[in-house]
Amino acid sequence: MRGRVLAAAGLAGVLLQGNAHADLRALPTIDASQACRAPSYPPQARRLEEQGTVVLRFLIGPDGAVQKSEIASSSGYPDLDKAALDAMQLCHFRPGQIDGRPDSNPAWAQIRYTWRLDPSNGQIIVPPASPAAAVPAAAPFVLKCSAHPSDADYAEQLAAVEPQATKVGGTARLFLPPVGGAPQTVCAERFYRALAESLRRSQIFDRLDVVETGVEEVRPRSAGEDYTLWIQGGALAVAYRGGARSPVNNNGQGLSAWARSLPQHLKQAQTFQGVSGYSISASMIAGQPYIAYRGGEYLTTVDLVSHVRHEVEEEGRTLRQGPPMGKRLHVQLASEAAVITRSEANAAKAATYLAAASSPANLNLISVSQLTLTMVGYTTAQAQAQALRQTGIYQTIDIEEGDAADPALGSYDAVMWNDPGAPMKWRVKDSLGVVHELSATLPTLQAWLEAVRPALALGAGK
Repeated sequence: MRGRVLAAAGLAGVLLQGNAHADLRALPTIDASQACRAPSYPPQARRLEEQGTVVLRFLIGPDGAVQKSEIASSSGYPDLDKAALDAMQLCHFRPGQIDGRPDSNPAWAQIRYTWRLDPSNGQIIVPPASPAAAVPAAAPFVLKCSAHPSDADYAEQLAAVEPQATKVGGTARLFLPPVGGAPQTVCAERFYRALAESLRRSQIFDRLDVVETGVEEVRPRSAGEDYTLWIQGGALAVAYRGGARSPVNNNGQGLSAWARSLPQHLKQAQTFQGVSGYSISASMIAGQPYIAYRGGEYLTTVDLVSHVRHEVEEEGRTLRQGPPMGKRLHVQLASEAAVITRSEANAAKAATYLAAASSPANLNLISVSQLTLTMVGYTTAQAQAQALRQTGIYQTIDIEEGDAADPALGSYDAVMWNDPGAPMKWRVKDSLGVVHELSATLPTLQAWLEAVRPALALGAGK
């Protein structure tokens, strides 16, 4: 599993047709095959319970090396900002691409890193069914301008856009790239401005500000608005209150149908940001996958799992120790292979259940979310087992991987094991052979340890 890069089917973006050709660009991404150290929580910041999200920008050269780094948006705490920047700028990146070929020029990559102390419940946030199924069919829409692109190219479609009965409310800022350039670029710019006018005419926001200083492919800073929208890879992306991004697709339909689908897209962005704890969401924008977890955004499952492992290990160093409760404890961890197999089976069941309501792309994202969430649970379970050992709760604690559903006590005072389908769900068998089940939704490692102590204490009398 380690080194496996997240992949998911792409959602619809802007389609360029006609004689003009637009370059297909891919931004630099972290190279998951190279070592990349996750930031360490500054001790003082942890003691003060400082939390927040910092947005970092890195200028990546053709060789994948970081040429320049900066803080695009502060977490509100200088120590957290500096710790994230110092660690992440040591990562190696895959350079950007143009039409599948390496970009010979430096390009900017942007990474959001969230410092958070307290996890809670785990769940998968499933992207909703395609909104195209909820609106009347419309004539297929493609980006195809006249010989001399102008606003008139979209006048007829804009005339059909009406105020929407479903309001989203709040404030929004839409960043558009400046006007000017080659004919195909002007064509795309006219389309982007038609999208902006559709947003205005739909009247779904209480306030909409359009800013023509955006840079395509670069996520803009949030200035306190509820929704931030920008152009990414020819598609429209949105983030709710600085959270994880999600796509706003046109689904191959005209501007009027697109306007009717807007509330559903925007509420999806709000859902992704509103979740807490062990929650996973996945989205695809212009061919680039994004995983959202506890306010952070990751490009691969490997990146996320590495981050989670570091966070839980850091928390493990702060656990309170106590006197030994018994002599020998056997901890059986579900094997990584079993975890992945069970995760894929669960995803297949979810896909079968939702097949009538979801598009193939959404079903693929469900599979990605299921696998990512389960790997987060697997990583956390590994750290939980190691935390038991370092607390000295038993004189000897043997940890090994295995898939027995009910391991025997043998010569041990107690044995505990976890479920491959829900790795954070543990069972403890005490010295009398009684099995105790532990909650899989305890918010912290310390809370988990306090919950497991009573069951392990019953195993000390053997």
